[in-house]
Amino acid sequence: MSGFDVFNPAATPNAARVDGRYHNLIENNDGNITRWFNLERGTLHYKTLSFPFDVVARNVGIGTVDDPQVSVPDADVVLLCGLIVHDADLSSNNWSFAVAGHRGLQIRTIETKHTLDGVSAIGDIGTGALTTTRADIRIVGDASGDLTAYYQEPGTSPDNWIEMPIPGPQPDYGPQVLVGLATYASSLGGLPFVGTCDSLEDYS
Repeated sequence: MSGFDVFNPAATPNAARVDGRYHNLIENNDGNITRWFNLERGTLHYKTLSFPFDVVARNVGIGTVDDPQVSVPDADVVLLCGLIVHDADLSSNNWSFAVAGHRGLQIRTIETKHTLDGVSAIGDIGTGALTTTRADIRIVGDASGDLTAYYQEPGTSPDNWIEMPIPGPQPDYGPQVLVGLATYASSLGGLPFVGTCDSLEDYS
């Protein structure tokens, strides 16, 4: 992925730009190498941003290998792609995110999470809340360092953002964070699949 720094590229080695989109093909998750949960961290393609910031990932989520714009069929699997805000220190176990796809019995949803010192507090917007396995996702970091997350259906025009809570205590990030895209699975169900994103827009 040109223009991004990358953390742990070996976890998802097939990430590329295809037809102008982020395209991260996940074929292998042995040992949960791709997963972002508690102390487990997969691959992150990121940029370094300073507070305040306002980042939008358009049409981000998961799709089939044949066509990432086709939703992964509803199933009890954990396959997700979206925005991560990570502590500026890559050795830190502090991050927050909003990712779209399937999270087990919660299908077509957005999972939100704060992970503080390696302990994750997890929520979502409800099963079947999304029409597809993709959404527009927005995370705003205000001048005080607080994060707020929003979503809408892809293609909504003009933007009509819906706020969604991020559960758990937020880490104290300091003046800068790493903001970017991650695709991950939990266990081997539903593989292979593709994490996709049309664009990552910075309105800071």
